[in-house]
Amino acid sequence: MHVVIACYHHFDSNSGGQAACLANALASRGVDVTVFVPSHPETARLHGPVLFKPRAFPALESWLEEEKPAARETVLLAWTPREVVRKFTARLRARLAVDYFVHLEDNELLLAATHLGLDVATLAALPPDEIGRRLAVDERLTHPLHFPGFIAAASGITVLIDRLAELAPPTLPRLVFWPGYNPAFFRPREPDLPRRRALGIGNDVTVLTYPGNVHAMNVEEVRSLYLAVCLLNRRGSKALLLRTGEDYVPVLDHTMHEAGRHFLSLGKLSGQAEVADALAAADFLVQPGRAGDFNDYRFPSKLPEFFITGRPVLLPATNLGRFVHDGRDAVVLRRGDAFEVASQIAALQGDAARREMLAANAVRFAREHFDWSRIAARVREFLQQNRRTNAAAT
Repeated sequence: MHVVIACYHHFDSNSGGQAACLANALASRGVDVTVFVPSHPETARLHGPVLFKPRAFPALESWLEEEKPAARETVLLAWTPREVVRKFTARLRARLAVDYFVHLEDNELLLAATHLGLDVATLAALPPDEIGRRLAVDERLTHPLHFPGFIAAASGITVLIDRLAELAPPTLPRLVFWPGYNPAFFRPREPDLPRRRALGIGNDVTVLTYPGNVHAMNVEEVRSLYLAVCLLNRRGSKALLLRTGEDYVPVLDHTMHEAGRHFLSLGKLSGQAEVADALAAADFLVQPGRAGDFNDYRFPSKLPEFFITGRPVLLPATNLGRFVHDGRDAVVLRRGDAFEVASQIAALQGDAARREMLAANAVRFAREHFDWSRIAARVREFLQQNRRTNAAAT
């Protein structure tokens, strides 16, 4: 079987990284894998050894001529129903009548509407020409009129969290798989005290590391981490928020001078090795947020990396938080606000045995659920069993 993955962004992104890890794991199992991205296929190298064939969308025609893939032996996994992927799928299928599956990782309509400064109902009510004009600015968004038919015509769907299956017809075959961690970079790590000292962080400071960009969808929840660190300091516990990533919207304003004294930003890091080092500098790893239309339909890609690093993990009572054992695998936040985060961390600061138990169980949970080799085996079986051509595995 030849698996083609079409991703909406190049490999220097969370989605591109997951596609690369899945492709590598499939290739390790003897599957011929090609991953198409809109541009910069060379960024595949950011994720370690490349066992698959990375290609750019414009190279489709030359790839077809060189590889001469057979439709019965080829299956396409469209990595989200975003317009750039939907159009690539149409181009490929016009030349090669392959079965295709759609991978879902977010509440696509909510993301598109928010990016355009609208709510979902307003976006869906716009005239088709107006929707097309607005989405033409960035085809890495999902078209509200096109994506239902695109999904319905697929041979099946894969989803990162079960709630995403609500976006597809109930009769469509589906596979839920959680994303994994990249073993080339992430593993259990002892606290990196030399790294902390190099950053000017004392051994008596409690560090929370948050790796990731801030945008309109998550700015409020990330802000809660800044406020939680302020509360810890007010209570007499030295604490610092270590940030990586870029802020596409401002997190702090003129009313939050205090928060500005208790965080350190490393900016956008050059690779995953640096992200792993930043996580190793942490005492606690917190995924902020709460249940809602955004978080219920996603799986934060940093969570597998949090767990495998071997730190106490705090996460909201939605997406993965619905499946972990609270108090054993992680600490589940019921409200997800700054007061709860600060209170939970303060309680853990005084209980070394509980911290060690949570850290050890986090690693165990990661190895059981976030191993790309195991995930790839399930994906391969699902694609093979649900292909409408029922071609034999090769």
